[in-house]
Amino acid sequence: TNSAARLTVETNGDTTIENGNLVIGTAGKGIDFSNQTVTSASGASTTAELLDHYEEGTFTAVLTAETAPSSAVSTTGNYVRIGKVIHIFIRFSNVNTSGAAGIMFITGLPYASAGVTEQQTAVPMMHKLSVSEKYVTAYISGSRTIINFINVKNNAAWTDTQINATTSVYLNMNMTYRVA
Repeated sequence: TNSAARLTVETNGDTTIENGNLVIGTAGKGIDFSNQTVTSASGASTTAELLDHYEEGTFTAVLTAETAPSSAVSTTGNYVRIGKVIHIFIRFSNVNTSGAAGIMFITGLPYASAGVTEQQTAVPMMHKLSVSEKYVTAYISGSRTIINFINVKNNAAWTDTQINATTSVYLNMNMTYRVA
């Protein structure tokens, strides 16, 4: 090892990058974990052991309904993608949904959902969006870039969340979902 070394491979196999980044120059390549011994409690096997995608970015999330608000309601959301998992962070702060009516939803997710059979859900924090419901949950269904909201009540049918057309609306949410 000397002061000019940028990449060092030790005799034990450890590799150190002293300065700079490890750049994967070919699509579909990444960090291969296939030599790891993976044992799950259920005995499940691993089918994909290549970490080939990491990304951070922003997207435009639009809060809307069957009848859109008089003025578009959008915000910049943030996301982190690791492999096939997307973590999103959305915050609408003091927005005006006047003129909107019907079922509420958010459009503009950065990637379409994997289209899995089960719905991928999150619990949003809302103010002035749902005034009479006990619980509201957000979900993505199918291969879509839209978040829907549903009212969950004990001993009652679940119903779509209707937008509350008003001023000073707040909605904060984090959600994790899978992509294809």
